[in-house]
Amino acid sequence: MCRKPNSLLLISPNVFHGAKVESDRPYERFAVHFEAAILRPEERDLLLSPFHDAAGPEDIYFTDADRFGLRNYVEQLVACAGMSDDLRDLSLRIRLGALLSQLLHMRRTIHRAEGEERPRQTVERIIGYLNAHIAEDVSLDELSALFFVSKHHLNKIFRKATGTTVGNYVIHKRVALARQLMMQGETASAASLSAGFGHYSSFFRAYRNIYGHAPTERETMPMDGERVNRRFR
Repeated sequence: MCRKPNSLLLISPNVFHGAKVESDRPYERFAVHFEAAILRPEERDLLLSPFHDAAGPEDIYFTDADRFGLRNYVEQLVACAGMSDDLRDLSLRIRLGALLSQLLHMRRTIHRAEGEERPRQTVERIIGYLNAHIAEDVSLDELSALFFVSKHHLNKIFRKATGTTVGNYVIHKRVALARQLMMQGETASAASLSAGFGHYSSFFRAYRNIYGHAPTERETMPMDGERVNRRFR
């Protein structure tokens, strides 16, 4: 696997990993090996959790790790080499603990951001699908199966991202499409069918709820940069 600059790989215990350099360009790599026994027993479970939570090393690979200042923590460990023996042992434990604490903070921050990003991306995909199939009958069951998310969670993340439900979004998009078709000359009845309304009565109620009047009533609409009155029949 190609590693990017400022990337970080955490290797679980007893997992082999070898570095294969395929470029003549100079690079710098820090490798930190340590025994868990150097940490206090009460610290180990927490500080070593990033190494055990994943199934393999590929699952605990991070890019852009430099923004968390990890290089400074590693350099502080390297600086321990110039200390006297008694001070070196103490400093190694303290500075390793600081590095592991920062690693844990980085992992939680990244995972939290990913956890917030994934629902947003899912909603964007759902909206894209709905827009492409706005005139078709699309049920929550279908969306749930297509995007591998439960109906309850789908409704939850959709409302959080858009401020409305899937059903309400579809109705508003269909009414807007029908209104556009009417502006292009279609009758209200034909436009409602083209927009996906199975019954004109459903379209009539939705249009009146959104725009405050019936679709066949005169209203002011923009056309060619002007405001003109037009009656739809």
